[in-house]
Amino acid sequence: MKIAICSAIYNEEKDLPYWLAWHAAAGVDTFILYDDRSQDSTRDVLEALSTTYDIRLHTTKNYPGFHLRRQIDAFQSCIDKYKNEFDWISFIDSDEYIDTYGVDLKEFLLKYSEVSSIAMNWCCFGRDGHIIRPQGLPTINYKTHGDNDAWMHIHAKVIVDPKKVSGPIYQVHNILVDGPTIDMAGRPIDWATEHGGITRTTPDWQGGRLLHIQARSLEELCGRVRRAEKKFDSIHFDINSEVYNAVENQTDNNFINKVNRKIDQSVPKIFAWIYEKISFPSYDEMNTLRKFFSSNENKNKNVGFTSGYIKTHFGNYLFLDEKKCVSSKKENDNSLKYIRVSGSNIIHFYSPTWEWIKFPDDCRHGNIFSYKLHENDNKFYLERVNSRHFLVSEPNGNIFGNRSEVSSWEEFSFEPSAPSFLDESIASYLSLSNNIEKWQKNFTTPDVSLTIASAAFYELPLGDQNLVRFLCKNAIPEYIF
Repeated sequence: MKIAICSAIYNEEKDLPYWLAWHAAAGVDTFILYDDRSQDSTRDVLEALSTTYDIRLHTTKNYPGFHLRRQIDAFQSCIDKYKNEFDWISFIDSDEYIDTYGVDLKEFLLKYSEVSSIAMNWCCFGRDGHIIRPQGLPTINYKTHGDNDAWMHIHAKVIVDPKKVSGPIYQVHNILVDGPTIDMAGRPIDWATEHGGITRTTPDWQGGRLLHIQARSLEELCGRVRRAEKKFDSIHFDINSEVYNAVENQTDNNFINKVNRKIDQSVPKIFAWIYEKISFPSYDEMNTLRKFFSSNENKNKNVGFTSGYIKTHFGNYLFLDEKKCVSSKKENDNSLKYIRVSGSNIIHFYSPTWEWIKFPDDCRHGNIFSYKLHENDNKFYLERVNSRHFLVSEPNGNIFGNRSEVSSWEEFSFEPSAPSFLDESIASYLSLSNNIEKWQKNFTTPDVSLTIASAAFYELPLGDQNLVRFLCKNAIPEYIF
């Protein structure tokens, strides 16, 4: 069985990596995407991720006016081109996530081999209080949605057997087919009209639903309203109502782990893409470009370093809990270690067993995490680079990474220890990566983890960091660095 998703996308550079990982984890084989002439780095992001996922990228036709016309044309084009290649194709937007409660889509669809179409009712989410776009997986960041009987949930999208499509596509919420259409619980669908797309009754979401992260943050909502092709967008008025924030969402944790594994698997492939991009300029071209990005920052550090353990204001050590997430406790066992290269204001954390770890409120994936130091009388605040959020602790041991301001009781201190062989190996790599050429060369060094290359990125002068992003067309997913 081969499953595809077709979507028309616009300016989705930030969330697309998560949307792809979610659906790949769910069992989708191919993504047939029509770029609606995005103004951001959407196409470059898809190029970076095309080594991880099967992406068929097209461009919408240049129809002026309402975007639905271009979207309908994209859906029709998909059917015309791919109906004989796939057993099922789902037609959804890039802010919609198919949720079968952890059941693999192939297993789910095997039960319905005799039907032609399956309708997936919306489950709409509000802003959940977010002003600025939160980094990371949207289905985790947005935690509340409307009750199943809320008016907007009668809307649906479909996944169809493309060989049974019965005529031209003329709307985005339904595709007419020869044969039965059912809901996600296997029951005959009861459309409100002959055209479909809206069910006569509110859904109970048995069997599955279509998570619709509709407005996202206020920042993103403003962008949507600004570019709207119609003068009235009801979401602007509806999204703050309690209707959108009535129920706390429940997501299968095992499935979230599958999504995270998909993201993990993409990391080395994205680094290979980065290596290719920064290898393109000649030596002279690189020096010319560097002049434009120069930050006058001196990164000629000594090779020396310090290493040891991290303690909170309350005397607890940072450690990995059973879920490999960072927390804190009094005992110094299974504790994280730190490395700080001499002269650097960046500190790097890792597990002595070199496991992949997860910092709270930090979307990055890897086994070494880097933070910017702010020193205050031999105590330190830890700021996530490029996010302006601080890592903080509480007396009960909880660690958070979402504070925009910190108090004195949220400082950290360091307890030096004798360096291990792993400490020395990491520090050597970090110390030598003080310009793009050396950083790039170390990509191909045997036994060097690519996640160390991610940490070493923060040891580059700021101008070289910006040059890397420029050469990669600002398309590096935020879970890399």
